[in-house]
Amino acid sequence: MNDKQRSIFSLPLLFGSSTVLFIILIILTVVSLISILGGVMEEKSKDEEGLNGGFAMCQPNGEINRSVFDSRFEGAGAFDGKAQLFIDAAKKNNIDPVILSAIAFHETGNGNSNMVRERNNPGGLYNSSTGSFFVFSSLEEGLDFMARNLYKNYYAQGLVTIEQIGNKYAPLGVANDPNNLNAHWIPNITKRVSEFGGLSMNCEVAGFASGLGSPVRGKITITSRYGPRSFMTPNGLYSDFHTGIDFDCNTNDPLLSVLDGKVTLSQYHNLYGWYIKVAHGEQTTLYAHMNAKGLPVGTTVKKGEQIGLCGNTGNSFGSHLHFEIFVNGGTTRIDPEPYFNSQKQEVK
Repeated sequence: MNDKQRSIFSLPLLFGSSTVLFIILIILTVVSLISILGGVMEEKSKDEEGLNGGFAMCQPNGEINRSVFDSRFEGAGAFDGKAQLFIDAAKKNNIDPVILSAIAFHETGNGNSNMVRERNNPGGLYNSSTGSFFVFSSLEEGLDFMARNLYKNYYAQGLVTIEQIGNKYAPLGVANDPNNLNAHWIPNITKRVSEFGGLSMNCEVAGFASGLGSPVRGKITITSRYGPRSFMTPNGLYSDFHTGIDFDCNTNDPLLSVLDGKVTLSQYHNLYGWYIKVAHGEQTTLYAHMNAKGLPVGTTVKKGEQIGLCGNTGNSFGSHLHFEIFVNGGTTRIDPEPYFNSQKQEVK
């Protein structure tokens, strides 16, 4: 028996066998909880990489989610408490405040770079005529210049999506990017846009203006809204960004297509359980946690036609319908709730 083994097996002599047993039980419990929580988070992260990764959020009707947007500026270096400056600069130059903020946060490490602290240059803008970076007298001046530059070189030329801006702002394979860091620009900006609550411009939802049919029969009851949320689970407090809205329904209640369309996906996933997607031109709707597999891929459906059954499959704590809307060819999520406002509903 070596010294390490002797020290372990001598614990009963030092503390008493009951005390040692209690300590061992505590250690095993903590290790078990860490393993469980780690496994859950790791599984969720992998699932989200396939389903949620790369999709920016979108706020309909040009509205900024101010509670989410403002919270990103708390403690953000030179940007702390400056949310309104970003909004003012963006509106003055007719661009999306969320895009402006996402790029500025990305370029300055959340407002902490010397570029913005010492030069008031939130975009890392370079003056080719002087061979040096721009220096501004104030953050407000720097933001206005950055927003004006985004409008002139991107928005005015019809480059308004994250992908369109990124392909010009951070092109791949250029000589001044030998380490291919530009390849991370679009995914990083997309993630930041979601963190700011979603795009507030260029989110038109053609065909949805007249409202959607109900995905459930009877009175609509929304039990969880789109956006940030926190709730208790068996493993403790859980927080995330809810990518859709939840409708109350009972197991095996019929689920209905909200518009005419065609089923493009019908399968099982650890997060969504049994779920399907229905394409409606440039828009797509998603119905998750169904009790069984829904209509097969390729099925043409009419508004109000049954596509599946309410259930509790996947990452779910009770029977309900998780419903999402994708626009811009299926690349951008939006808040579905405004498109049901014409129908009688209640929110729990």
